[in-house]
Amino acid sequence: FCGKLNIILICASVHSTFFYKLMHVLIVKTSDYVVCVCLRCVDVCVCVLAGVQGAENGLEKFSNVLADFTHYSEFKTLASFSYGEKYATMNFVSSIEFERDQDFFATAGVSCKIKLYDYNAILSNPLSNLSCHVSELAHSNKISSLSWNPFHKSLLASCDYSGKVYVWDTANPSLLQLFQEHKERTWSVDFNNVNPQLLASASDDNSVRLWQTGVEHSVSYVRAPANVCCVKFHPEREHFFAMACIDHCVHYYDVRNTNAPLFVLRGHNKAVSYCKFMSNNELVSASTDGHLKLWNIDKLQCLQSFSGHINERHFVGMATSEDYIMCGSENNSLYLYLKGISKPLINYKFEGPQSLLYPEVHQDDEVDFVSAVCWRKGYNVVIAANSIGNVKIFELVEFQA
Repeated sequence: FCGKLNIILICASVHSTFFYKLMHVLIVKTSDYVVCVCLRCVDVCVCVLAGVQGAENGLEKFSNVLADFTHYSEFKTLASFSYGEKYATMNFVSSIEFERDQDFFATAGVSCKIKLYDYNAILSNPLSNLSCHVSELAHSNKISSLSWNPFHKSLLASCDYSGKVYVWDTANPSLLQLFQEHKERTWSVDFNNVNPQLLASASDDNSVRLWQTGVEHSVSYVRAPANVCCVKFHPEREHFFAMACIDHCVHYYDVRNTNAPLFVLRGHNKAVSYCKFMSNNELVSASTDGHLKLWNIDKLQCLQSFSGHINERHFVGMATSEDYIMCGSENNSLYLYLKGISKPLINYKFEGPQSLLYPEVHQDDEVDFVSAVCWRKGYNVVIAANSIGNVKIFELVEFQA
């Protein structure tokens, strides 16, 4: 097993049958190491490639990766409820987002309603029914995306299939502003993390528009080479944003000069549906080619490609937290990836043969899919929803040695 690789073998309590019962072994290889997990006893054996970064640096990196690799062991369901309407024919959830303080979260989708929830109230009644939300806001069309203002706790932006962009006051539920310059449906909206008055929207009309609260018209405009599926501001650099397009690329812009992108990230084989920042210099993209990709935006390098989930057609949601990436899948499952490991660490299949809303309607794993994912910032808690409106709050259970 190790003879063909120039490696140092480091084993932790290796199972006695480890090396010849390979059908019970999970092997994950990266550029710097090979992680082997015995699925019978959950012991870990890691092979660090000799001379990659020197023994000391290699072992330190191995230690960090091993700690992250074994940090979470499973998804634990804390609460379940339904987003949908009682007699609606479609209950697809397209977006889930926590507000600034992580006390409340919002869901939105094809029912044309934004529903606001008290997180702690949900956990106190984990088998909540349709009336568990505290308030709701109505659109005139199907909703595609939500974004909370990072400074003003009650300020929420949304966009819909008609191309409109809304800004809401959720404390005293009311519409504060409506932007109507997009010609096709808007897929994504995002508040700037540094300038609380600035937000961006991405549309099928091949454009990203920048808006300022209190100003009636868009303050800037980016003409994209194709339909834009997602737009995200840099977490700390006010003037920079990334947009994911159906031309298989992620385009990175400076708002002070929108005539051309600063650079373009190429590597996907199909439309890019999401882009999210993991850190100041790292960005993750998701595509309907079934892969996630991690990019270093300073060096313009693809650091890692991730696969294991299924994504050929739909928006399946994606969220990041520190070194972890969560995404949905078209087999009605949720997948957790670790930066540096190309295959999923753990996954969760939305269990149960039926909808929470319609017990008589059975799920079809060939049709149903996870459609939205959100991480509760600062916690090992994730909220995910699927295409029939089932919403679940999960705790990522830490591994117990």
